[in-house]
Amino acid sequence: MPLDIPRLVPSAASFIAKNAGTNAGAVQAVLEKFVALARDDCLAGCRSEDRSDITAACWLEVRMFKDKDSEEYKVLPRWHRDGRMFDCACSTDEASVELARYNHRVPHAKYAITLLGPPTRILRATPEVDDLVNSINFWTDEGRREIAEKMQGREEVRLELGQVIRFSFGQKDSPVHSEPDWSGGDRVFVSLMFGSEKELQCMCKWRELEFGRIYEE
Repeated sequence: MPLDIPRLVPSAASFIAKNAGTNAGAVQAVLEKFVALARDDCLAGCRSEDRSDITAACWLEVRMFKDKDSEEYKVLPRWHRDGRMFDCACSTDEASVELARYNHRVPHAKYAITLLGPPTRILRATPEVDDLVNSINFWTDEGRREIAEKMQGREEVRLELGQVIRFSFGQKDSPVHSEPDWSGGDRVFVSLMFGSEKELQCMCKWRELEFGRIYEE
């Protein structure tokens, strides 16, 4: 939807508070800081000619998980890389793309924060991890099981509750991650992506959703 923080953040905070039994004001304060931090970081990583458009719209998603739904990831992690979210409309040339990759920055990324429960699991990047993920189709049940078996015991990046992480998506070196085991408690996960209205309209079209609408399920 078009970036409308005064509308979007209170709506998300109210949704979380209603379903998690917590204070909406406290949640809103956290989300406001999260959105501002992500927006500033996104602008810092884009080219000057894209600054007016790259945060014109956003995709803010709140995912809430109940304790009883965790068993799947306790038994079988879903190690994967995020695919392309939309067609990028940023100005590009070969030199700027290489410079961005050298600085570990890409025009678009997903920002995420866990507000309740364990944070996302992330594998530490190594050539072996890259080779495994690149050689197996992790979107099939068989591939998921194979990767989970071969990733057992590999080092993970430690995240703390409330720590913000930036995921590149659709890149060969995007972070390999999985939902955690949250058995014993509930989980609240929030993710955010920025783009131009054209880019986010593309994302909504691919998902058969209406651009500019707030969905609650």
